[in-house]
Amino acid sequence: MEKTALYLFFLLSLVSCSTAGYESIDKDDAFRSSVSRGHFVKLDAGHTYYNYSPGIGTPLVLVHSFSVPSYQWDHTTEVAIDREMPVVSLDLYGRGNSSNPDTAYTAKLFSDQVVQLLDHLGIEEKVNISGVSMGGSVITEFAAHHPDRVNKLIFVSPQGFSDAHAKRVPAENPAVTETEIAEFIATDYPTKAEGQREDFFQKDSLDWWIDLYRPQLDFKHFARALISTNRNQRGAEKENKMIGRFNFPVHFIWGTHDVVLPLEEARHNVRDWIPRAKLHVVDSCGHMPHIEKTAEFDKIFFETILGQRIAARRGQFQGGAGL
Repeated sequence: MEKTALYLFFLLSLVSCSTAGYESIDKDDAFRSSVSRGHFVKLDAGHTYYNYSPGIGTPLVLVHSFSVPSYQWDHTTEVAIDREMPVVSLDLYGRGNSSNPDTAYTAKLFSDQVVQLLDHLGIEEKVNISGVSMGGSVITEFAAHHPDRVNKLIFVSPQGFSDAHAKRVPAENPAVTETEIAEFIATDYPTKAEGQREDFFQKDSLDWWIDLYRPQLDFKHFARALISTNRNQRGAEKENKMIGRFNFPVHFIWGTHDVVLPLEEARHNVRDWIPRAKLHVVDSCGHMPHIEKTAEFDKIFFETILGQRIAARRGQFQGGAGL
């Protein structure tokens, strides 16, 4: 009995100490009213934060990665706006300014979020949709089940194509406990912002990127969302093979030095599942080519894939092309 009481006391202490200084902000009405940029809409699973700039031609939809929210697409959004293209970016549930609902964080949850946002915006025509890293799993789900809404599909360093990801199955029990959350915060949070350096080949001069990330750790239930997302990941071979049977163009952009999701671990599945896909490789680049090599990425993304000539940008994205 004494051992049980001691263990329970240890767990309670762990929860109290590990959460100190983290997860202190509720994403409530007061929080949303304090956000001066972008917009919110209440969708089925919660409030979604998004940015939308109308324009001419096919809308561009940008889906972010596992834990870095939509600000990672700011530069690409800026270039699209300069070209007067309609462009949409959003924070997936559990990330950025969007709600952190107590639910199972699945690719379908995120795909439904994208569909509902497009419906809210009245975007009924086909879109060019791009997803980076985990966003690749989201756009796979979107394209496989809504092919009539896809004009071009653009994967950037995507999750879901290595053998390890192809064989993943969701956990039998997707629930996330308070103990797991406390342990995750205690072990992962202290180095999580600095860990974003691993997404880059050139790891110098990234303090600005790390500082952008730190506020994520202040939002309540961020840890729960990340744990649930990992727990609910499953292989998407079936969906990617479905995409392989459709007719819309599919493109992949990948860095040669991506250590997060290496190209060589996925190349054979890309070739086998979606034979018509075109691969664009960015040299001396890590997991985030749209940030680390903006000039080269922009040329591939806007000129080669979307057929848009790049205009001079009105503003300058912090960090630029020389990271």
